[in-house]
Amino acid sequence: MANDKKNKNLHSGHRSRMINRYIDEGLNVFREHEVLEMLLYLAYPQMNTNDKAHMLLKKFGNLDNVLNASIEELLLDVSDEGVGDKRKDSSLTPRAAAIISLIRDIDKYAKSQTAKQNKDKPVLCDVYDVGRFCCEHFGKGPIETLYMIILDSTSKYKNAIRISEGNVRNTAVDLEKIIVHAIQNKACGVILCHNHPGGNMDISNADKAATDKVAASLATLGINLVDHIVCCEDKFESMRQRGMILY
Repeated sequence: MANDKKNKNLHSGHRSRMINRYIDEGLNVFREHEVLEMLLYLAYPQMNTNDKAHMLLKKFGNLDNVLNASIEELLLDVSDEGVGDKRKDSSLTPRAAAIISLIRDIDKYAKSQTAKQNKDKPVLCDVYDVGRFCCEHFGKGPIETLYMIILDSTSKYKNAIRISEGNVRNTAVDLEKIIVHAIQNKACGVILCHNHPGGNMDISNADKAATDKVAASLATLGINLVDHIVCCEDKFESMRQRGMILY
């Protein structure tokens, strides 16, 4: 009875400590059996899952093999393979097997969805493609609005972020916000775009000065300012094409 109480106190709060450690330090600080042990928490709300984690690793060899095993393979009692102590319950419940299998399938599903989405994203390197894209998506607002378009290393569209809104005549260029979003989105290239609601396509000195600052700042990070497009309805002007971007 005393030993049971001692073991209970030893494991008290163990799950919370494991989860908090993961939150604070990430997954790389854990050994394979500990990673599997935490995953099995989802299937066994009360049970100590350490033994089952060890048994699965002995059966399949490593964590990667466990995660890539079929549900049928996971449901086999590991003691049938001569692994572990037959006196212990070494089988998995269908819920546990499904959760382990689900991790693999979620990863495959997410990657397939990302590939599908990337396939549909435009490549924005030709000035006319860039201009048409900006006009279609950002050229029709009632007030001046500045957007930044994030590109990957192949000039493929990744994301568009609204930087600022102004009035019918101007909008602010928030350099710090542009830099932060470029870093967060791991941009290889950036396109700036803002609209002129009044129909006047002239590029102001203020537009040019602000663009110079953005281009210079991005260049220090190894990020190319591909262009700054001024658009209104279906018309546009390219600062790059007009020789206004030197970086």
